[in-house]
Amino acid sequence: MFDPEDELQLDAPLNSNQDEALVNELAKQSLNEIQKLRAHERRSKNVRVDLWAGNSSDTSGLHLVGRTNDISEGGCAAIFPSAVLPGDVFRLGLDQTAVDIPLIFARALRCRMLSEGSFEVGFRFFNPVRLIDSQPAEEDLLS
Repeated sequence: MFDPEDELQLDAPLNSNQDEALVNELAKQSLNEIQKLRAHERRSKNVRVDLWAGNSSDTSGLHLVGRTNDISEGGCAAIFPSAVLPGDVFRLGLDQTAVDIPLIFARALRCRMLSEGSFEVGFRFFNPVRLIDSQPAEEDLLS
């Protein structure tokens, strides 16, 4: 099934160039590096958010209610009682009394379990929204 020549020799060290490249790649995935790539300033907001499947023809399907952690012009992070699949598209309805954002389509970029029955989901809006007093991030690397 496996060719013994393809197995990694654990007693032999990896090439130092390979090690360095792997460490650099992992460093790029750190929270600080990801935050540097944000195009818009994030605002800490605790707002009710309703989530539905992105297929607006399917009104009988998924409906979750959660709370946002933060919102920016390009997306938001929210806590829900169930997990969703990253890559899926959703309709988000934010509490209009708290933020002036209409029903919006967004793609789930990440979903991680915080605790049993608590999942943080990061979304990117398909169309940017305008937040009152919003400013671009200091260094806009995504444009």
